[in-house]
Amino acid sequence: MPLERKRRGDRADIKLRDWNTIGEAVDVVQGGRAYLGGEELAYSRQSTIVHIYNGSGGNVDRHGVLGIDGILVTESDNANEFADRPSFEGTTPTTADHLGRFVVLLEPIADGAIGRACLVGLVIANVQINDANDTHAEVLNSSSVKLTSSRHGTARILYKPAGTGDKLCAVKIGHDPGDVIRNVSLTEAMGDTTAQQASFTFSNYSGGGIGHDPYNLWGNAATSMTGKVFWNASTFRWEFLDIHSCDAVT
Repeated sequence: MPLERKRRGDRADIKLRDWNTIGEAVDVVQGGRAYLGGEELAYSRQSTIVHIYNGSGGNVDRHGVLGIDGILVTESDNANEFADRPSFEGTTPTTADHLGRFVVLLEPIADGAIGRACLVGLVIANVQINDANDTHAEVLNSSSVKLTSSRHGTARILYKPAGTGDKLCAVKIGHDPGDVIRNVSLTEAMGDTTAQQASFTFSNYSGGGIGHDPYNLWGNAATSMTGKVFWNASTFRWEFLDIHSCDAVT
């Protein structure tokens, strides 16, 4: 039954039913709980927006980035809080630990404070655009200020202003880039020593790759030779699969 409305001058006699309705509404807004027929229910929450603790050692502005470094309240700390409202510990992102494990801030968060951030979905983020044709973004090593653009990554760029440099972009985070294989042409020679690197081109885009670790198993390779590289989503780099006719190169 709808809550009975009052006008100026009316007596404020509150019926028990109305008082309970007000109390239940307050529970929903303040405590994230709801009641149906006397049964307590978990209130529906946003799983894409989370609270995160800023443990980076510095203030982080809105549209900035924090790497996820763990859970803030564990099950042993508070089982209900852990299940209903998971919150995270944040730190300055690194490519070693936070590829695909980051949030974009929805508000400024001072060092040592807790605030709201986007974990999955559409958000406006600071992105360092390295190439106007880049379509994805990932954490920038040791930076809480911005993401960095690439051709692959766990954030997909849906909109970016023209040009390169630092831009406010609309990105969808939580994207799994998967493994992508591309044909390439080397633009410099590559040796066969440990973790050899060589530049290459594909689809009118220049990139860098790292040979098989610990060795480039395909031997020496000369400029303009062709081969295949794949995008390793776990290391966030291109790695060589093969280089054609490499046995003929000295």
